[in-house]
Amino acid sequence: MGSGKSKMQKNSTTNERAVSDCKITPDEEENNKMEIIHSLLDCNEIDFSDSRYHTLTQADVESTLSRCGMNLHELILDENCDSTIMATVKKFCQNLEQFEFCLSKINEDDFIDVFTDMTRLKSLTVRSDSESGEERENPVDITKILNSVRDDISEIFLLTHKNTVFSSACLHIFPSTLGRLTKLRHLILQEFDIDNNAVMEISKIKSLTKLELIICKIGEGTSFILNLPELESLTLRAMENIDDCIINLSNESKNLKLLDIKYCSTEFSDALKKISNLINLEELNLEQCEEVDSDVFASIVNGCAKLKNLYIPKSVKISGDALVKISNLKNLEVLDICETKNVNDDVIIEIANNCKKITELHIDSCNNVSSLALNELAKLENLEVLQLVDVDNAGDDIFKNMYKLKKLKCTWCRNVTDSGIMRIIKNASNLDYLMLYRTGVTKICLVDVNDVGDEIFNNMSQLRVLKCNWCFNVTDVGIMKIIKNSPNLKTLMLCRTGITRQTLACAAKSTKKRINNIQLEVITDQKICEAYERLDHYLGPLISFKGLDLYSRN
Repeated sequence: MGSGKSKMQKNSTTNERAVSDCKITPDEEENNKMEIIHSLLDCNEIDFSDSRYHTLTQADVESTLSRCGMNLHELILDENCDSTIMATVKKFCQNLEQFEFCLSKINEDDFIDVFTDMTRLKSLTVRSDSESGEERENPVDITKILNSVRDDISEIFLLTHKNTVFSSACLHIFPSTLGRLTKLRHLILQEFDIDNNAVMEISKIKSLTKLELIICKIGEGTSFILNLPELESLTLRAMENIDDCIINLSNESKNLKLLDIKYCSTEFSDALKKISNLINLEELNLEQCEEVDSDVFASIVNGCAKLKNLYIPKSVKISGDALVKISNLKNLEVLDICETKNVNDDVIIEIANNCKKITELHIDSCNNVSSLALNELAKLENLEVLQLVDVDNAGDDIFKNMYKLKKLKCTWCRNVTDSGIMRIIKNASNLDYLMLYRTGVTKICLVDVNDVGDEIFNNMSQLRVLKCNWCFNVTDVGIMKIIKNSPNLKTLMLCRTGITRQTLACAAKSTKKRINNIQLEVITDQKICEAYERLDHYLGPLISFKGLDLYSRN
């Protein structure tokens, strides 16, 4: 099911209205509603958080569900509805397999027996973080909402947020009967109080293979030991007092393959050394775990030889000598060392020479590394995703042999020039994401170089996202060629560049010829959008523009 999508889409929709062809009359708006509702009647999946449905009222949603609800397998309700919609869901949506809702107002009594007849329901997501909803003096009583959920459900995601509670210090009350869901496989709890009773309820669910506790508060005196023998994935995000859990993991969850303790803190660093006993671990996230020092890290790397994905950004206590041990992880595929303090030449060279399976690499602010060492990264011929941010000595030679690249984010690397980017575009035929901020690139794809013709753009047919900000010498000429030769392009962000409204006119014209139904969003300077508005152009259904005033590095 979708997560966090609705708000983002609504914001873009609001901005898109600034660049419109004309104002819609009430009759036209009503006709549009009827067309939308009619288009949904044959669907078996409906996401009402989609920006296409922002004009629908709760009455419209109820009318739609009364006509097609029995055909639905997946349903997402958004904050244009309140919990009284549940009477309609109960009556007409009994065949749902996945159900998610984020409602403007919740009355727990509206959920009585709602799920009783949903015998096929396998996944339920509850969001009580509506931006438009009323503030509550007390948290939502999740126990009442879940009361009629059948015991054989597979996934429950309770994504609540304390900002909807009048007292910002108040966390949500743990659902007291959660332990009865003995076939649950995946559980997410966000911002709940965790006491001994909560630990006991979670530990009753022996079927759990994936558990995520996000910003939960471990109560004082709580024995936070999870007895979950089938657990394969554990996420503890932004939490304190997790020592007991980490120390006992190797005994209680021997098959654990993923451990994510991003932003967590322990009372003693020795607790983290116990991670080394998780011999089946394949993915580990230690981002901003302040207690991870050289001894802890060396112990983990030595014990967890099966690691494939390792995230240690913003680690400041791990020495260069300890970081070199990453090269012992022969199965490593994903590595994130963004803003990791002591990354040096030896670390980069050893990784490049020994971790040949790496497909994804993230480097940020590693300015103690020479250009010669960084050039060794060209040996990572299987690289598909590369992020280089604020790496002063990164130059064009890094990109030699990186012809499997699918995504490249290169920002604040002033020694990366046209030559390096052209090499990628000419040879990385699967490139679908390109982001360039504050680099040495002057002309996208070297459009003004004599020996480079339009054929260079033929390899850009897979490009979906291009973000090119703060590149003042990038002009209409190169961008228009990219638009014409990239039929799959979905996002084009061009802020603080040399383009004009001609690029917007080209985008509008090109999308009218698309037969793949892919919509293109162009994000550029507000003044360029305003200049385009003065032209007499019909946008067409597959294009939208968003004006943005970008003054910061982000």
